[in-house]
Amino acid sequence: MIVVAFTLICAAVFTVYKLCSRLVSGHSLVAFDPVLFARGIFMFAPIVLIASGSFMLFYLMRHSSSSWLPLIVYIILYGASWFILIPMDLTMEKNFSAKHTLLEEYNAKRNIVLSPGYFRDFYNQQDEKSVWYYSSVSEGNVATGLCIDFGKDSGKGMGSIYTFSGATLDLTNKEFSDPLIEKNVKMNNFVEYTVNFLRVTSIILRKSFFAGPLAWYAYLSMALALLAVAGVRHISKWRLVNFIAISFFSIVIVVVNNLIYTDSIMKPVTNFMNDLLSGVPVKTANPFAVLFNLLTFAVLTVYGIIRDIKHRIEVAEEEIIEDL
Repeated sequence: MIVVAFTLICAAVFTVYKLCSRLVSGHSLVAFDPVLFARGIFMFAPIVLIASGSFMLFYLMRHSSSSWLPLIVYIILYGASWFILIPMDLTMEKNFSAKHTLLEEYNAKRNIVLSPGYFRDFYNQQDEKSVWYYSSVSEGNVATGLCIDFGKDSGKGMGSIYTFSGATLDLTNKEFSDPLIEKNVKMNNFVEYTVNFLRVTSIILRKSFFAGPLAWYAYLSMALALLAVAGVRHISKWRLVNFIAISFFSIVIVVVNNLIYTDSIMKPVTNFMNDLLSGVPVKTANPFAVLFNLLTFAVLTVYGIIRDIKHRIEVAEEEIIEDL
């Protein structure tokens, strides 16, 4: 239920954000787009399924049990998420994208016409500011109006004023159709960083799945590492510490995998390790990522078994004391 709820919420937010990116001041907002909503479901379902392991561990952490059954159920459910549900989602998304291509999004933005009667801020590649006022805009976004060009003096409030006509406005390559909407809707730096992190995770996931079985099985090694995070759910008697430990190890595992699979600060280390492991007969996979995930799985599993045994002894002692 949590996975379904989070997926629908993420898809709804994605739909609203995308519709806002098409919105133009003075025009009415389209309340819902089923194609965008479906695309949001396919896009965020794998991310939520990856996070579902942490959701289940939070439950196991809160409801301690002397039985191994809850842990076994966790392993089965989280394994099913990676080996069954995520591949199903990616396959369905591929079929859906074949019918509803990104060309539809491009055409939707190409047909948007900016409304006249508004002042809009624009910044060029040198981050120089200019203010444009459209007195009239025809089809194809050919505009006539007034421009205040601040140039390099944008911070001093000085600039030149001139009129223009027949100016063609290309909106298709911009995230937002209207700068006025972008100014109020665009994500702040923290949210943008989080979204970019999730986007990178999603891209790596999809590339690995469609690169072939070997690449996908190599990427699935991360599932083993995330599965073994269960070993730290009883790292302390304080639930808050356990909560932080589960969140920390889960995020670190995904972050390190993202860094290994992309051109990042870890690229020299990744290249060195992959050259060192060049004898591994997996051409489309990343041997260093597999090695990191397997070592993480082994360490957390061994620690988890030892910590679970101690935890059960502590629980048994507490029960004996309560009975006395």
